Amino acid sequence: MTMNVSISSKITFAAVMLVLVTAMAVGVVVHSGGNKLLVAQETENLGDQNHIAAARLIARIEALRQDVRFLAATPPIQGIVRSDLATDAIDPLDGSTQSRWHNRLATIFSQFLLAKPDYLQVRYIGIADGGRELVRVERSADGAPQVVATAALQRKGEQPYFRDAIRFNVGQIYLSEVTLNREQGHISEPAVAVMRAALPIHTPGGELFGLVIINMDFLAALNTVIDEHRYGDKLRFYVTNDRGDYLIHPDPARAFGFERGERQQLQHDYPQLATLFGSADGKGELTLHAESEHGNEALNFYKAAFDPLNPERFIGLALAASYQQVIADSIAVRNRSAALTLLLIGLGGGLAWLFSRLLSGPLQQITSAAEQVAAGRFDVSLPVNAGGELGLLAKRFEQMVRQVHERGEALGRRADDLARVNNELDQFAYAASHDLKAPLRAIANLSCWIEEDIRAMLTPETRQQMALLRGRVHRMEGLLEAILLYSQVGRTSVVAEMLDVTALLDEVIKEITAPADFTFEIGDGMPTFEAPRKWLILLFTHLVDNAVKFHDRADGRVTITVNERDDYYQFTVSDDGPGIAAEYHERIFTIFQTLQARDQFESTGVGLTLVKKIVEAYGGSITVDSSEGKGARFSFTWPKQLDDCSATGVMNSDVGRVL
Repeated sequence: MTMNVSISSKITFAAVMLVLVTAMAVGVVVHSGGNKLLVAQETENLGDQNHIAAARLIARIEALRQDVRFLAATPPIQGIVRSDLATDAIDPLDGSTQSRWHNRLATIFSQFLLAKPDYLQVRYIGIADGGRELVRVERSADGAPQVVATAALQRKGEQPYFRDAIRFNVGQIYLSEVTLNREQGHISEPAVAVMRAALPIHTPGGELFGLVIINMDFLAALNTVIDEHRYGDKLRFYVTNDRGDYLIHPDPARAFGFERGERQQLQHDYPQLATLFGSADGKGELTLHAESEHGNEALNFYKAAFDPLNPERFIGLALAASYQQVIADSIAVRNRSAALTLLLIGLGGGLAWLFSRLLSGPLQQITSAAEQVAAGRFDVSLPVNAGGELGLLAKRFEQMVRQVHERGEALGRRADDLARVNNELDQFAYAASHDLKAPLRAIANLSCWIEEDIRAMLTPETRQQMALLRGRVHRMEGLLEAILLYSQVGRTSVVAEMLDVTALLDEVIKEITAPADFTFEIGDGMPTFEAPRKWLILLFTHLVDNAVKFHDRADGRVTITVNERDDYYQFTVSDDGPGIAAEYHERIFTIFQTLQARDQFESTGVGLTLVKKIVEAYGGSITVDSSEGKGARFSFTWPKQLDDCSATGVMNSDVGRVL
């Protein structure tokens, strides 16, 4: 069942759906695109935080390098060298004793430790006596600088950092690995992670004399970096050496495992980072999403290259956060956008419904008016005062209603006139069929009686004239019959019946007068369908009779075929006669037009015109395909099923041949 939905409802539905679809599309785009953008932004922020920490750590190590260079340039450093080389242990430059220089340097070191809270020790170590310390100031348990007594000074010649540092050239600063501090060969308690910066000291003659070394509390320096950046509890911070060993780990037990003979490395926990260690490919950063013991994480790893003399050395900084924490802001934005989208959908849908109703109100009035006009009621109310296009439409519609009403009245008057004319035509047809034919028959009969009465006195010429008179009478009767039939086409109904076209054509051919050698062929596939019998007989009779009558040979041939189309049949009557020149193809369908003299062939000039009119009255068409000397093909179409409008035609009993 088809539902009739008003146009106002359609407009309302379309407007609301447009708002809904648009809002949902925007929501989807905001959610998907915004979610990806926020995740990317949060991941980038993670990297930015790590870069800031790395930059601050590198800056702190660079300050350590500059500090050791500063201390190496203080006067006591070379004063001790000069006094040590002197035989009387007195500096020849200013007369200061070696002990005085030691005291001066210890004071400088002490003041320096006061200014640098993350420095643990400052030492001046000589090369002689197995790398014995010359001056050492260290930070005591209460944080105050403490000068170590001469008797407590140690030999450091076997320490790895000592052996590595003495190989550096003049002015080159050595930076050690980050290790746990050792005293007397053992890890000090509590354990302290230190980085050492050392600068070789040479005599005026260029010989290596000793080292100035600063021990920096690496964790204290790094905690300053971390605290300054305020990572909070939601982020995990890892620091490794350039082999991946943990220097800082949320679990302190896993830090400095290499000092205890254990390998606790970042790349074991995050295998995707393995290529960054022991590789010289230059790749210094990687951001990844990985599964770890903490679940799904987002992690940024950055190589902080800290040694200008060896750019491949680095301290690795990794900043990790739960993936859920990374996308927490994204989820919050998504929820807010979803709520806003729903709000906009509701608000937009309501406004769309309201505006569509305001818009469709006048349209409903116009629709209602159209229905009243269709029902024949022209006194309608229209929203001519509405603004915009609808008001203009209402005014134009009102003008149209007025014009339709006026034209309807005019058509009514013309219909009355036409009915009167048709009535007069029917009366004329009746008169032509009876009153006009009666005198013609009387003339024909009278001519026969006269001919019989004066037979003895008639000459051959007179007999010929009498025969010509009767021929003219018969032609006039045929013309009157043809005009009568032509006038009735489309005005009177004809009852259709089921027809076998093959049988009908056999009947037509039997009635045709043709030479003995003339042949007729009926093609295969002739249909059986419902049609007015007498009417089809007239059509085929006229077309076949014309093919025989106007043929130039006594052994001619006429063929009737059919082609079935979607909703009609195409019948073709073809012959092998003299044909029709192309310039006459239109003329032969004009009333009262003939191609030969009427005295040569008896013809009214109405037959093909009548055929064309009836075929077209049933919704068909007729065409001719011919040229001189190549025969003629007349094709007409006929509907498979007659509709109510096409079932009109010839009215009365005798449908005969119209010449």
